[in-house]
Amino acid sequence: MYAHLDGDVHVFYTRYPFAEDPSKPTIVFLHPTATDTSFMKQFADPALNTKYNLVAFDHRYHGRTRTPVLQEDYDYAVAAEDIARALDQIGLKRFHLWGAAQGANIALWLAAARSELVASLILVGMYCPSNTPEEMEPMMHMRNESMSSKKFPIDVIAGLLHHNYGAFIDEKLVADMSAKWEQKYSGGGDWREVLDKHFSQFTARVPLNKAQAAALTMPILLMQGSGDFAHPPERTIDVYRNILTSANFLETEVVKGAPNFLSSTHARKVTDRRGRFPDRLCGGERQPQSLLPWNTLEVRPIMEN
Repeated sequence: MYAHLDGDVHVFYTRYPFAEDPSKPTIVFLHPTATDTSFMKQFADPALNTKYNLVAFDHRYHGRTRTPVLQEDYDYAVAAEDIARALDQIGLKRFHLWGAAQGANIALWLAAARSELVASLILVGMYCPSNTPEEMEPMMHMRNESMSSKKFPIDVIAGLLHHNYGAFIDEKLVADMSAKWEQKYSGGGDWREVLDKHFSQFTARVPLNKAQAAALTMPILLMQGSGDFAHPPERTIDVYRNILTSANFLETEVVKGAPNFLSSTHARKVTDRRGRFPDRLCGGERQPQSLLPWNTLEVRPIMEN
């Protein structure tokens, strides 16, 4: 399905069930970079798809979304505005927002811009608003390699995925996603411009300003992997603890050994933890929001079996 927006922007989205059940709350998913809606294993999980309406979007320059290539950088503000306009068109008025990796950063900007829509914010594998030069080096190397390539550098897409899966690399997903990209750009086209936009989300990212951060009053769950060396969890949590001071409920959790793409590699633990979070707010437990602690922080490592 598509949300057809002004500016020749056609945002692909999928939903389960196909027709919204008004008796159930809704979760909106935003996927990581270099992937698409198929990344979200949670769509197939009965723990969620029997209790919630599920909706996921392909971001600009990803998957089946069709859009012109912008002259300006593709930053979080642009990505969030695309999704906000798509949400308006399909008529979603209130939902839990669930972002993975780059999708988590986009979710943060979307929630700041349209806080009235977001019942809770679930952020998994957040990137710091900025990285040290050492942390940026692998990404800059991949960008430079792709810009100098004479043909579509499928190895760069594989490299991005390896970078985020770490030791838990899913070779089948890498092969599937790489094949999608290669098929899409095998005839040439503007792949250099598109890849440059992908990398601009890393190189041009900036933190929310104070006014934007002040809008983030909804309950927030932040999950990071202890094996995410590109975005060290201790520093990432510390940074966002100082940004998300307006949240009326803030929980953080570090999954031991998990990489940036823990939504996929540790899908069961993440789904269980993320599923329980909105349950407390609008599902089975229905704990009144007024009773939730104010600005609490809980860091609870999970041991993997």
